[in-house]
Amino acid sequence: MADTWNALHFDGAESGDLRLRLATEDDLPEVLSMVLAPSTLVGTGHTAEDAEQALRRLWYAEPAESGLRHFVVEKAPGRELVAYLRLEYPFNDPECLWLTFFCVAPGHRGQGYGRRIIGLLVTEAARSGCVTEFGVHTRASNAAAIRLYTSSGFECVKREPWQSSNGDTSDRLTLSQAFGG
Repeated sequence: MADTWNALHFDGAESGDLRLRLATEDDLPEVLSMVLAPSTLVGTGHTAEDAEQALRRLWYAEPAESGLRHFVVEKAPGRELVAYLRLEYPFNDPECLWLTFFCVAPGHRGQGYGRRIIGLLVTEAARSGCVTEFGVHTRASNAAAIRLYTSSGFECVKREPWQSSNGDTSDRLTLSQAFGG
């Protein structure tokens, strides 16, 4: 699995003034503020308490066991954090990469960062030669996320009922993009 992560070259990937890097312990307070922002919670359907517990649990999960990696996106020149995301190989399948969480900091929304970051992720995943499918889940009610993903080449492949950890129910969409043959 480590070889597959190394093939992706996400750590240090750049797009103009944006740089993607593996998150560190020092990033956790700022990541928590992004994830726990009321506007982020509306999109996820989680309570602040549930979101914080889930993030802290996943933050400290052993990467070798979970296949999960946490990333932040920095903006030059001051290397201000503009986004947080999680990538995972579900079922430890190195051909299938999932964006399991994506959050642009509230102060940077509506400025095109989301589209640029998704474009960078798609480019690097396709370039790796090892990922054949890149997927994401989102709530069917999250129109902004659906627009972002579909305009970035993802197609809706599944719609299903879903229940969040706090008991809210909604429909969840699975969107996917295939690479290679």
